[in-house]
Formats: sequence, structure tokens, C-alpha cells
Amino acid sequence: MAYATYREYQNVYSGTLFTSKEQFFPLSKRASEYIDAVTFGRLESGIPEEFAEKVKKCCCALAENIFYYDAKSQPDAAVSGGAKQQETISKYSVTFRNPLDSLSALTGGSFETYQYNTALRYLGRTGLMYRGV
Repeated sequence: MAYATYREYQNVYSGTLFTSKEQFFPLSKRASEYIDAVTFGRLESGIPEEFAEKVKKCCCALAENIFYYDAKSQPDAAVSGGAKQQETISKYSVTFRNPLDSLSALTGGSFETYQYNTALRYLGRTGLMYRGV
């Protein structure tokens, strides 16, 4: 079960990276699986109303991270949203930097750490990520 729909991606998260629900859905499912892992399955029986918006935003942010990470590991994939890295005038060509290129500077190089920090930003003060009993 995905914790966010494409409509929620557009309206709640105000995302613009994904242009169709077909693009968004598989990545939101993967993001939701990650949320289940870091919340120890606390949301599998339903999202408490007071945390619903935070969980949806977290799912959307994680889906975007996964998109950029997949694009980084598959150089043929088209990635936009980063700063312009190179531009050629003759036979016009533009190359954009992948936003995750600076991942090592942010997290020491670990995508898992980056994902965890993203989840922590949205769910950190909810108690959902609490590891204790």
C-alpha cells in the first residue's frame, strides 16, 4: 500500500518532479515500504489522523530521493531539477547535475543515511520512529 497518491503528491507535497501517476506510483510504493521499515510496521494497520499529512509528505520526499538515486545509478535516465553543469552552444546540448551528486558531502556517501534523515525530518517528532518499547 502506498502512503501517498499522485494527487496528494501534487496538492499536499506540492511536488513537480513527477508528471504522471504512472511515474509516481512505483516509487511511492518503494518509499512506503521504507516508511514501514523505519516505523517498525506501526502504520500497517492505518495512519493516525494527526500524522497523516506528515506521512504523506514523507512518502513523497522519499519517492523523489529514490528517483534521483535510480537515475544516478542508471546514467541513461533523464534527470532534471539539478543545477546546470554543462552547456554546449553548437549542436545545442545541456547537462544538469543530479541533486544527489553532492550526497557524499551531505551524508558521508550513504543513500541509506540520506533516506533515513529525510524520514526523520518528517516523522522524527511523531514517535513513529521510536525504537524502544
